[in-house]
Amino acid sequence: MEGHVKSISKAAYFHLRTIAKIKKNITSQILTQLVHCFETSTLDYCNSLLFRCPSALLRKLQIVQNSAAHLITNSRRRDHITPMLKDLHWLPIEQRIIFKILLHTYRSLHNVAPSYLTSLIKPYTPRRALRSAQSKNLHQPTTRSWYGDIAFTSAAPRL
Repeated sequence: MEGHVKSISKAAYFHLRTIAKIKKNITSQILTQLVHCFETSTLDYCNSLLFRCPSALLRKLQIVQNSAAHLITNSRRRDHITPMLKDLHWLPIEQRIIFKILLHTYRSLHNVAPSYLTSLIKPYTPRRALRSAQSKNLHQPTTRSWYGDIAFTSAAPRL
């Protein structure tokens, strides 16, 4: 996981430095579009693999996102980042990961996702008649390892 986070942050900082060099020659709207294009695609690439990842690794990615927000808003490093993220309509990294998993789950339940994802999620059907049978819960498979807990099959029903 550390190698994955390191490569993501390295690529993201490369794009940020490149965009910062041409910042004076472009409008603020184009700057925002460039940062959205490169940073969100870089940070969102395989980020569902980082579900329940140690917070130290997620912090590295959050710093990259904060740097991108500072570049767009032309603010100082000491300024609070939360209002900037809200103005840009960006979720923090940990919440982005959860949102992505929930979005895939929603699409799988409504048969909009690819068939390989749809086949992973099964509705929970109790063995006997229960009041909770109408609550549309999902089947939670039992796992024995940390890797099993972060898999889409078991992570999606728990959220």
